[in-house]
Amino acid sequence: MSNATNIVLWARGLKKSFVSGDRSIDVLDGIDFRLNAGESISIRGESGSGKTTLLNVLSGLESADDGLIEWGRYNLKYLGSNDQAKLRASFLGLVFQSFYLIPELNALENVLMSGRMVGRVTRVHRQRARELLGKVGLSERTKHLPLKLSGGERQRVALARALFNLPRVIFADEPTGNLDEKTSAVVIDLLLSLCREEGVSLVLVTHNKEHASRTSRQLLLKDGRLESIGSNDEKN
Repeated sequence: MSNATNIVLWARGLKKSFVSGDRSIDVLDGIDFRLNAGESISIRGESGSGKTTLLNVLSGLESADDGLIEWGRYNLKYLGSNDQAKLRASFLGLVFQSFYLIPELNALENVLMSGRMVGRVTRVHRQRARELLGKVGLSERTKHLPLKLSGGERQRVALARALFNLPRVIFADEPTGNLDEKTSAVVIDLLLSLCREEGVSLVLVTHNKEHASRTSRQLLLKDGRLESIGSNDEKN
């Protein structure tokens, strides 16, 4: 376990390879990664460089071939798959490119699904969900099904869902990949501002240089390694 109380996620020596034909491809080649409380980090890289694989490994959705990962005071090495899943539901919030909303549930019910994963939903939880939907500008759309929402609105529901359980960390994997430029800017503004307001650390995977530049630190994934390519004195 880490003794550094400000570190919320710490990975050391992560390795992950895949077999393609008769050769092995090293996607992650001894990656070290540290995320501090309240920090925002962006990760860029060419398509196929392993950005999503890295997020999946850091979130415990995929196993590393080697290396250690700590979520706060918990070392994933000593947690079984069920314990990891329970901890993930409260420790991490996940935002994906494709939204992954349940089509039969309205916006409010989709946000509340995060609560149902960790226990029963009370009146307090419903109020929390409504407040989050209000913060992302959807107070008047709480009863709308996903098919009645625009792409930007669906991603804002997904953002509210990710924040619902008061996670320590948000992983956002190309959250604007399916959105136009104007809508993308709105979603990134909300993502950064709400993470600051809620005191949540952020890991943003993006191809967009401008979006990446707004995080505290900017990293590049290249040849299985993370390189620092920039930082801001003030967190955005």
